[in-house]
This record gives sequence, C-alpha cells and structure tokens, in this order.
Amino acid sequence: MSIEDIANEFYEEKEVRVEEQDLRLLKALVSDDQAARELINSYDSRLFVGDAKPFAEKAVNYFKNYSQLPTRRVMIDSAREDNCFFEECEQIWDRLDNIDFNKSEFSYDLDKIKGRFTKIEISKLRDNIPDDVDLSQEQIDDIIGKTRYKLDSIEKVRKGKGKAYVQKTLKEYMPEFRENFIQKSKNPELGRGILTGYSYIDYITNGLNPSDMLIVGGETGGGKAQPLDTPIPTPDGFKLLKDIHPGDVVLGRNGKVCNVVAESDIIVAPGWKFIFNDNSEAISHENHEWLTFDRGDQQALYKRTDKFRYKIRERRSSVHKEYLQGKNIKPPTGRVKESKEIAATIKKNGRNNHAIPLTKPLELEYKDLLIDPYVFGLWLGDGHKHAGKITTADQECFGSFINAEYKQGYYKPNNKANTYQFLDLITQLRKLGVYKNKHIPHDYLWSSKEQRLSLLQGLMDSDSFVGKRGQIEFTNTNKKLAEGVVHLVISLGEKCTITEGKLDGRVIGPKWDVRFCPSFPIGRLNRKLERQNKKPYLNKFRYIKDAVRVDAVPMKCIQVDSEDHMYLTGENLVPTHNSMLLANMAKQMWMQTNTIDRRDNFDKGHNVLYFSLEMPYDQCVRRHMASMSDIPTYTLRDCQITDPEQLARLADCANFIRKYPYEFDLVDIPRGVSVDQIEDRYLESVSKGYNPKVVVVDYLGLMESDDEGDDWLRLGNIAGRLHEFARVYNIVVLTAVQLNRAKAKDPREAIGLHRIGRSSNIMHHATIGIQILTRENEDACADLEYHVIKNRNGERGSHNIKKRFQTATLVDFVDEDGNRYVPKNDDSSIFTQVSAIEDISDRLEKLGW
Repeated sequence: MSIEDIANEFYEEKEVRVEEQDLRLLKALVSDDQAARELINSYDSRLFVGDAKPFAEKAVNYFKNYSQLPTRRVMIDSAREDNCFFEECEQIWDRLDNIDFNKSEFSYDLDKIKGRFTKIEISKLRDNIPDDVDLSQEQIDDIIGKTRYKLDSIEKVRKGKGKAYVQKTLKEYMPEFRENFIQKSKNPELGRGILTGYSYIDYITNGLNPSDMLIVGGETGGGKAQPLDTPIPTPDGFKLLKDIHPGDVVLGRNGKVCNVVAESDIIVAPGWKFIFNDNSEAISHENHEWLTFDRGDQQALYKRTDKFRYKIRERRSSVHKEYLQGKNIKPPTGRVKESKEIAATIKKNGRNNHAIPLTKPLELEYKDLLIDPYVFGLWLGDGHKHAGKITTADQECFGSFINAEYKQGYYKPNNKANTYQFLDLITQLRKLGVYKNKHIPHDYLWSSKEQRLSLLQGLMDSDSFVGKRGQIEFTNTNKKLAEGVVHLVISLGEKCTITEGKLDGRVIGPKWDVRFCPSFPIGRLNRKLERQNKKPYLNKFRYIKDAVRVDAVPMKCIQVDSEDHMYLTGENLVPTHNSMLLANMAKQMWMQTNTIDRRDNFDKGHNVLYFSLEMPYDQCVRRHMASMSDIPTYTLRDCQITDPEQLARLADCANFIRKYPYEFDLVDIPRGVSVDQIEDRYLESVSKGYNPKVVVVDYLGLMESDDEGDDWLRLGNIAGRLHEFARVYNIVVLTAVQLNRAKAKDPREAIGLHRIGRSSNIMHHATIGIQILTRENEDACADLEYHVIKNRNGERGSHNIKKRFQTATLVDFVDEDGNRYVPKNDDSSIFTQVSAIEDISDRLEKLGW
C-alpha cells in the first residue's frame, strides 16, 4: 500500500453546511446579473449562514471589483490562494451545477433568509444583555443605546426603510440654540451652507445646508437619440453613428460640412421607425426631433407663392388689389416635432400629414478623377462592361469622348445605334476597378456637386427615359449601378424611388427602375432636355407614410454646429435635429475656492458622493477631468495632446486630485437603483472614512421603487424618500428630473413648479428647484438661462451662465472687475466679506440668557 493510499484511507471528507435556500441564492449570485446586483447592493453577504457565508463573501467581492459574475475557476483559484475553504468551495460548486436559477423563487428565498437574519441578530442581542442588576444608570443607558442602534440596523435590513425625526421641547433645545448663536456671531461663515459655485443660486440659498434637496429640471438630452448603426453621411462617405464623436465632421441639412461638438450617452430604449413615400426608413427615439411640415404648412406653402398670389389678385377688385399690396404673409418654415408626436398624428383626413424637406445639394470637395465624370457616366450607361466601347445612336455622346481626347479605334455602324471603341479607355477602367464590374466608385459618389451632376447627366443621356410629363426614369439590370444613381440624385438635393421588376415581362432576371423629377438639367442631349419638367413643386419634400413601434436598441445622439443645428442621417440623407449642470455643480461644491494650481494649504472643501445612473464610469471621469483642466473631452478621449500648456494643465489636475484632502467618490451604478441602494453605497463610503457632505444622483427618472400606480406618483414617492435620506444623514442631496412640456404658448406657463418633473408632487419634497430654460435654437446660444424656484414661494429670479461644450463646463458669469453676481440695491449681500464681531456671551448673560 502506498503512502497516498494510506492517506486516502484515513481521509475524511469535510461536511459542507449550506441550507437549500442559501444554495438557491448562491446560484443567483453567480448566474444572474440582476439578482446578484440586488443581493449585493441591498443586503451583501451578511444574510448567509454556515459555509454559504464565506462563499458569498468571495463572490460579492469579485462582483464589486470587476462588475461581473464570478466563474467556478475564479472562485476555486481564490480559495486555493487563501489556502482555506478550498474543498468546501469545490463541493458547493458541484451542488450549484445541479441547480437551475428560478426567478420566481428568488424573492421568496430572499424574504425567508431576511427573516432568519432578524431572528439571529435579536437572539444575539438577548445574549449580550447582562443579568447583573447592579449596573449603573450610565451603563444601562449605554446598553440601551447600543441595543437601539442594533435594532435599527436590523430593521433596515428587514424593511429597508428609515425615518428621520427629532423630538425635543423648546426648553430642552435652548442651551444648544444659544451656543450655536454665539458661535455663528463670531464667524459669519458658520451660517453659510455649501456653495454651488453659481453666484445667483448661492445668493438665494446662502449656500445649501444639510438636509436640503435641490432638483434640477431640464430638457433631457438622451431622448434625441438614434440607433448606433445608423449611417451618417460625412465628406468621406457614410460612417456609423457609433463611430462619430466630438471633433469629427458630418454634413448638415444645408449640404455643408459641420463639426460635431458633443455627443450624448448611449441609452437602450424603444423608438419609432418612420417609412417615407420613397420607401426609405429611419429609426429614432420617441423624443427625437424632426423638422416637419404638416398638411396646413404644405397648403400654406402653395398659397403663399408669388404665382398663387398673382392669380388671386387678378380676381379681386381694384380696392382689394390696393389693400393686398404689401400684405403678403411669409411662407411657413416648418416646426420641430418629436417622433412620438409625429407618430400620433401620422394621418390627417386619411392623407399623409407630415413632410420632411429635402437636403440641399451636398457641397463636397473637388476630386481628381481618372475619367471625366460625364464620359464615365456615358460608358456606365451604354458601354460594354468588358471593353472600352459604347453603343449609342446619339452623335453627341460620341463627340464627348472625342472632346475628352480619346482616340477612336474600332467602329461598327448600325441602322439604330453605332458601336465605338476608344483607345486607352479600357486601361483606365481597369484602374478604377469597374472593368467587368460596372458600379460607381466611392470617389465619384463623394466628389464635388459639379462632378456628381456631370456623372449623373452622362448616365441619364445614355440610359434613361423622359416621360410625357417630364419625369425621368433610369432602368438597369445592374442593382449596384441603380443604387449608385439613387445616391447621386439624393446627394444633389432631390428625391427618387427605386423599384424592382421584370424586363418587358421576359424571364431574364430582374431590373431596377429609378424614377425622379429633378429641378436641374438632367442631361446634355437636347431631345431629353426639351421634355424635362424643371419645376416640380411637390418633390421638395419626403412624406412620412407610416410609423412602426420598434423594440429597445442602443442609441445616442450628436450635436453639431450647423446654422440650424441639424445634420443628415441615413443613406437617404434625412435631416434630423439635435443634449451638464449637476456634474459642474458637484465639482464646484467639492473644490469650493480651490483651483488645480494649488499644491498645498488648501482651503476648505467637501466630500462628494456622485451616482451616475446613465453615463459609464470612464466617461464621467473624462468629463470631470476635461472640466477641471479646461481640455476638450475628445482630446482626452483620443489621448492626443500636442499643446504643452494642455499637457501641463492635465498634470496639474492629476496632482491636485492626488494631494487634495477631500474625496470625489464616483459610483457607476445601474439604472433602476432604489433609495435603499443609494443609502447602502453612502454607508459604504462612510465606512471608508469619506463622510460625504453632498450626494448627487443623476438622475431621478432612472430610479425605481416598489410603489404601484402612475409614473408621476411613483417618482414623487422616490423624491420623498430621497429627501428623507438627506434628513436622516444630515447631508445635501442634488438630483435632476426631466421638464414637462409647457401647457401653453404663454411665456408665463414656461416657468414654475408644474414643469419640474412629471408633476409638482416631485418638487413638494425639494427645498429648491433649478429650471433650465430651453429656448428656440438653444444649441446656438452661448449661454444657459436658469430660474430659481422655491418650493412655496415660486420663482425667485433667473441668471445666466456660459456654455463650454468642448470641455463639458458651465461657467459662472463675472463682471468687468472679475466679481461674481451681487444683487442690485442690496447692501446685505452674502458675498460681502464680514469680519468677526466681539464675543457676545457675556452680554447675553447680563441680559439673563
């Protein structure tokens, strides 16, 4: 018998003690992301008993560190490195392999072990209470205090709710009030709360004090999003929306190149798919904005033309003619509408109700093309794909090749059409990659307006038909070529349709018909130009004929600096419309008067705990660093800093963070978080020694609760619990909500409690509200206007701050002398420095207090 056999004979396998409910919850902890987050964020591993507890601790630590579920290998390797719990870990995994996670049993098991936790903790309390009756009153009070604290923590785990209350008579409170009064009289700074860094807000509030909750209301930026795989036209061709970032260039509705100055966070949300009358499609978020003309606008466009007015005036009497002179009403310019509004009014009296104006011709750079565009278009239409030949009945087409200095070679006459060969043409066709593969190369599709028009004219002169009403039809059995024609037409500011059919009914494969009615000369052949209708009125719009609800997909939006802040989207170039106060306020409350060039002797700051429910951690940090160091966010993203001054500021920023004694604790937490989970993370930050004075939740609309009922009522309850959280821990809470739509066009309806959140029920729980005013063409404004709204007093005035989109910063305005806001005709401004006064305690005593 070997030594190994002897060891095995006396080896006794350890007994693993894991109850069935614990086992099922452990399965949830390692197999279901949502269940694992609920366990970790709300209850941690304290609920487990026996061998389930160390297993749960390892799983929880791994999830917290890496934000992903632990695997068998990870858990066993961790146990092996610790040289303990190795065998138990293996046995537990073996048992977990035979269990299926059941979501319906999760809540039941969780409630059971919460009840078990409560009983165990209460039993421990009984055991810790001594039976000695000779305890002093001080010892008894100490035991009662500790017991009460322990019971409160048990109740928090069991119910997850806590209430803040103070119960003292005025007589009991007077000594404390007297001491506070004396101390504040010595130092006026003690009466001031935490400054937000925005002068008007700080003037109105005297700084935010513990237990205050401030709610920012603004238009949401995430709701103007489109799917990440949406093709966006750029001067170099189409790029997917996911690959476009600030610093890139795209094309605006005016056809000109514009810069991308900002991008929103990626969200996952349902949306609407619009189907247009040319069979093109576009998907967007329900709050995405489109510039459209409804039926009334379209009729007004027709009636407000000079031609229509002339006809009407000719029918009027001389008195009416004189009266109507100078009374012309300007044509409508359309209105920006959200996707959900368009979908709800898609038809009017059975007809398409919304039309989107076509883009202007794309203004792209001139390209050095190998073959003249018009000549190349003639070959694409009438040329032989395997030779440098064309067959045409039009002598003008032959002359174009001669004018382009091609020498004629082979010639074959015919009664209807002659075949011509041109020397050296085939060599150029091979270089372009179109020999035996007819298509329009990329450089030709994205060349200048004049070059694209010449190419299209060559195609139309060789292979198109002009109808009796002047409409153009291009027919070809080559699908790639037909799609290239569609792109050329749309890029020149016109719309067209493409349909599939059979060539004269013969079964020789499909054909593709491209139909359109342009306002520019379609070719150079006189016989076609004479029949063309160059003034098609209705073709300047693309009509939305249907709207289909689509499932949730990843989306984002971009902001551009074009004149109307619109950019083109999709392969059919459909124009669309284009989303920082909480983050900047949090940064300024953290830093206070300190700047990044300070290396020591810091002034007082405050610890901040920031919850990002929407933006990933790395993006939050990048925006934070960009704002602190005044470096564009996309420069930090691409790590391309060539300016030595920028690099120096970035180093100063990093050194400041390293030496600054106050912490900015950033939590990237998933959507659907509850107030209880916010509280757990706050207590975790306290346990690390940070003791945050400011908690920021970005934003309220992404939080969840177990309350039933309408959405506005649920959000109101969340706001109430969040304010209760602020009162319990005596901290400042900042959060944000989405503004409601104004009830009417009356400017007085634009500002007020009713617009912050889904109802005024949300603002009832806040100490103060900040409403960001969204003006027409807001993206073009260099400033941001905000209004301060007190809960009971209503609006208390407004102020403006500067926008710096590139660095994700909102900066307070200063006057010519560099001073911040000081109210007019008010000598008691809190921004006036007040020196400390004498100690008044002796004087109060003489007065009998």
